[in-house]
Amino acid sequence: MDSTTLVWVAGVVACLAAVSGHFASNALLRTLAATEPELWHRLGEPSGQFAPPRGRHSFSPLRRDPVSAWLTRSPAWVTKNPQARRLLIVIRISVVVLVLAILTLVVARASA
Repeated sequence: MDSTTLVWVAGVVACLAAVSGHFASNALLRTLAATEPELWHRLGEPSGQFAPPRGRHSFSPLRRDPVSAWLTRSPAWVTKNPQARRLLIVIRISVVVLVLAILTLVVARASA
């Protein structure tokens, strides 16, 4: 495979991984708001960017996203909720695929 094709494939894979991880992250925050409202409130009511939970009107980039802290450790509420567990697995896989695709882009461009 020539480097131009590799760059395009890696770029498409990176975009797909980023989009799927982003949607899964938003779904996980909605699940948190629906199943653990007290914890959601203690975390600063994170809303994500797409279809925020009820009571939230918009995304605030100033809030810290708790999902990034859950990449390496699953919180107790996630281990008890099968849907949340699946969403967190999707997020973790998306991050790994995104990093690998970006590394592929860098290596392919460096060798071109």
